[in-house]
Amino acid sequence: MSPKELSQYNLIQGHFLVPRFKDLPGKRITFLRDPVQRVLSAHRYYIQRLNRNNELMCLQHLCPPGPPLIALKNQQCRFLSTLDINDPTITDRQHLESAKYNLKNNFFFVGITEDLNHALPILATLLGFDPPATVPMMNRTRKTNGQYSATLLEEIRNRNLEDIELYLFAKKLYETKFKHKNLLL
Repeated sequence: MSPKELSQYNLIQGHFLVPRFKDLPGKRITFLRDPVQRVLSAHRYYIQRLNRNNELMCLQHLCPPGPPLIALKNQQCRFLSTLDINDPTITDRQHLESAKYNLKNNFFFVGITEDLNHALPILATLLGFDPPATVPMMNRTRKTNGQYSATLLEEIRNRNLEDIELYLFAKKLYETKFKHKNLLL
C-alpha cells in the first residue's frame, strides 16, 4: 500500500521497519524485549508454529559456527534504524545509533515487554483510554523443558551486543519518561 492508502487507517500494528512508516502522520509506539530472550523465543516460535519439519530447525541454526545469521543478529536495532538494512557497508553500530535517535525523537511511547503489565495501562492512559483490567498474553510459545547452555546464551549475547545496548537505552528512556509522572508502579 502507498503512504496515502495507509494514512486512511487509525491504527496500523505489526512488526515493521521504521523507514516504512516514517513519513506517515501518527504516534509511533514500540516495545523492546530482552534480546537474548527474544532470540530464544523466536527459535521456539519457529519450532512450534512455522516449522513442521523440526530436524531443519535447531539451536545451532540460531548460533552456527562462523558468521552470525543476519536475520537473528541485532534485529531490534535493524527494525528501529532508518538506515538501509540491506546495505552491507552500514555497521551494526550505525544501526544502533540510528535506532537510539529514533526511539528518543520519533516515538510517542517506548515500552519494555518484560514490564507489559505496567506499560500497557500507562500507554492506555496517555492515549486517553481506560487502562485494561488485565493484559492477555497471546502468541506465547511454550518454554522448553531443558535449560539453554551457558555457551549458547553467551553466543547469543555476543551476536546481539548492539541490541542489548539498545534495550538498556530503551529501559532508561521508559523509566525516565514515566517515573516523573508517577505512572510507573
